[in-house]
Amino acid sequence: MTAATELPHILVIDDEMGPRESLRMLLKPNYQVHTADCVATGLKLLKEKNPDTIVMDIRMPGMSGIEGLRQIREIDPHLSVIMLTGFIARPNMPLPKLKS
Repeated sequence: MTAATELPHILVIDDEMGPRESLRMLLKPNYQVHTADCVATGLKLLKEKNPDTIVMDIRMPGMSGIEGLRQIREIDPHLSVIMLTGFIARPNMPLPKLKS
């Protein structure tokens, strides 16, 4: 196994501990995983840890994942961001839109 300092860094941002810790446990054999329980903390860790990828929940209290994605794009427009949600949308329900 590669030393932790050589592993790619992933930042997981999710307000729910279960999904956040599940992702951490799943990813930790191959990645250096950093976790945050809200977007504000995630943005701070983004600046401190410079992750290779972010995995972020869409629906969170306070600042949503969509708003967080907007701010991440201002910091690093090329960073890979994977958005997830456990929310089940109704048929024909409009999705939030990002500004171009």
